[in-house]
Amino acid sequence: MAHSCSAMHHPRLSEYPFRKVYLHCPKCGIEAQYDRDELIRAGGDRELLDFRLEVARRKGCTKTKIDPSRVFDLCGIVYPDLVKAGQ
Repeated sequence: MAHSCSAMHHPRLSEYPFRKVYLHCPKCGIEAQYDRDELIRAGGDRELLDFRLEVARRKGCTKTKIDPSRVFDLCGIVYPDLVKAGQ
């Protein structure tokens, strides 16, 4: 049975498995590192996808909005520690 988008689990900052949250964009070189618990205290628990794009926008990325005409030119910011951990 197919799952709807609303039924999908979207990981949150509180579920991030490391104390330091590190983000990196291989396309433009943006890098950022934050303390997970401080982030949650300051801004509440947020979905990792939303937080990732928020950081990219604050760092000046102009490719965070989904545009079907630029599907291959979207923001590339990722959580490299999660990629390494296979999550």
